[in-house]
Amino acid sequence: MTRYRIFADLDVIEALRGIRMPERRQIAAFLEELKDSPDTEGDFTEKGASDRDHSIKIVGKWAVTYWTDHPAKEVKIERIDRADG
Repeated sequence: MTRYRIFADLDVIEALRGIRMPERRQIAAFLEELKDSPDTEGDFTEKGASDRDHSIKIVGKWAVTYWTDHPAKEVKIERIDRADG
């Protein structure tokens, strides 16, 4: 099985830099899981700007918003936000 690649906007990378290391490791572990299981369902879904369903997975205190591009074999990380706010 082909592993998918993870793609993130620069804003996502900047958000990760501001997250404490133990929490960042949790998020990184989830992203690694997505490489092998790109169809992982989130805890919630929302419609993106292009009317595409985006999954939202709660990882610790953080909400990771993503969608899977199967033809490209990529998971696009749209946002990482505080889950409580």
